[in-house]
Formats: sequence, structure tokens, C-alpha cells
Amino acid sequence: MINLPEDSIERCEALIDASKVRRWHAQPEIPIQTTGVHSFNMLLCLIALHPNPSANLMQAVIRHDLAERICSDFPHHMKKRFPVLKEIDEQMQAEFDDELNLAKIELTLEEGIWLKLLDQLEVLLYVQQEVLDPTTASWEIYENCANICNSYISQLQTFGYLLEYVTDTIQ
Repeated sequence: MINLPEDSIERCEALIDASKVRRWHAQPEIPIQTTGVHSFNMLLCLIALHPNPSANLMQAVIRHDLAERICSDFPHHMKKRFPVLKEIDEQMQAEFDDELNLAKIELTLEEGIWLKLLDQLEVLLYVQQEVLDPTTASWEIYENCANICNSYISQLQTFGYLLEYVTDTIQ
């Protein structure tokens, strides 16, 4: 038995459970990946690319998909097609954070761009490593992520980050 309040243990268990949500359920050609693996991979990319990431940014990376525990992962193309899904996703995240008494994370504009870049870059690298096939939907996902990543890289370059070598690897 450990000496922690019961509600602290329950919060830890809820967060760990949230990291086990399966991604790619709507793309059968792409192997299942958990939100925990996705977020950890994003954190590894952040470490590789960012010279000095803030604690807020690192926490946002780890927590960004935890609310998917409530109703799974809405695929990117569906959020784009039905913008209300993005609103629902944001509302779920806020409610999830409230239920677990997690502090709201305030990111700067620059950090928000980093978060979006890392999210897309991890998808791009996962698809590239696991299944990239020009005859399946994975190719469209890959190209879409590459275009989005290049856009975020350009935006971050205006903040002084030199990410040209990343752009070279995703073209």
C-alpha cells in the first residue's frame, strides 16, 4: 500500500487509462497505435527539434489527446469536413481536465504552433515507418501531414527556429 490519497491514485489511473485509447480505428491499413505512444513520440520529436521547450509545452504534448478516452479519436479529415467535431473535441478536453482537476495549460502562439507541428510530424513519421503505400489512404494522410508540417515549419522559422533539415526529410 502506498501513502497517497485515494483521489490522487484515481486521477493517476484515469490518466494512464486515457493513454491507452487506440488510434487509427477508421484506417484499417494503418496499425493500431495508442494515444500514449503517439504523445510520447511527439515528446521525443520535441526533444530532438526544440532547443529549450517549456514545461507547459511538454505537458501540452503529453496531455493533448487524453480526452479521447471519452469518445475516441475523431480522424483529422472528419474534423476538417465537420468543424463541429473540433469544437466537441475541445469541449471534451476541457471537461476531462476539469473532472481530473488538471490545470489549464496556456500556450503562447509559438508553442501552439509547435504542438500542431509535433502532432502532424508524429503522424507522418508513424505512417512512413509502419505502412506508407501509394495505393492506400495512408499516402493521402502522409501527403496531407507533410503539407501541414511544412506550413508549421515556415511559421516557426519566423520565430527564429532553423528547421530546414526537417523540411528536407519530409518532402
